[in-house]
Amino acid sequence: MERHLLRPYRLLAAAQMSLWMIGGCASGLNLPAWGVHFPDAQLERASAREVSSSRSYTETAALGRLKDSSPKQTAIVSAGYDLVGARRLNIEGSVYPLDCSGTILAVYHHAGMNLQADFVRHSGNGVSRLYRMAAEKGLLASTGANPGRYPEPGDIVFWDNTYDRSRSGRWDDPLTHAAIVLEVYEDGGIDYLHYHYTRGIVIEHMNLLKPEVHIVSSAAGTRIVNSPMRMRRDRHVKPESWLASHLYRDAGALYRAEW
Repeated sequence: MERHLLRPYRLLAAAQMSLWMIGGCASGLNLPAWGVHFPDAQLERASAREVSSSRSYTETAALGRLKDSSPKQTAIVSAGYDLVGARRLNIEGSVYPLDCSGTILAVYHHAGMNLQADFVRHSGNGVSRLYRMAAEKGLLASTGANPGRYPEPGDIVFWDNTYDRSRSGRWDDPLTHAAIVLEVYEDGGIDYLHYHYTRGIVIEHMNLLKPEVHIVSSAAGTRIVNSPMRMRRDRHVKPESWLASHLYRDAGALYRAEW
């Protein structure tokens, strides 16, 4: 069995939610998600492939995460497990929408960090707001104190082009989805919590060291290495780019800021 890089949090996740359809995952607190203007067009329009190609993940990078988690990271991970399967996100009287950014805000709030004041200060959809918050504070994995670092528990991870948001039929939709890292394993495997548009708040998987692997089978059974991320209806534009590892853009450690 793989040994965790960080202390495991085995609060057994609730059963998967019944199927239902609730909104888009990029809307954030029911704020407009369409026609978003990005001031830094070159950065924000870059595809996941273009961004990822600027850094190289190695086994050493993943093993470099072998350390104890901070109290804030521990709180976020515990809060994330608490909210698996939740049908309503009401944290101390604040009700968050069941979408990807609402889930992230709720987890952070449940962990004692209320991001709302800074969140509403930024423009764009919910995902781009969270991304800008991390960028403004120098907390992005790609450009922070340790450029190119591997995602860590508590990080918010961002993806591009998870669906054709503009309905243009082109690969031109940045910052369409986000999640929270719960655990990281020695082989580079990542468990992340996110809002799945048909299954609700669930835990899925990504491995940036094995980006082309979807599942592996052994005598012990079948294990998902990289969960599907691109909506099936939109895969025709780039059929080879559909896994979480393909569409990953960056990670942001907002827990390192004061809230």
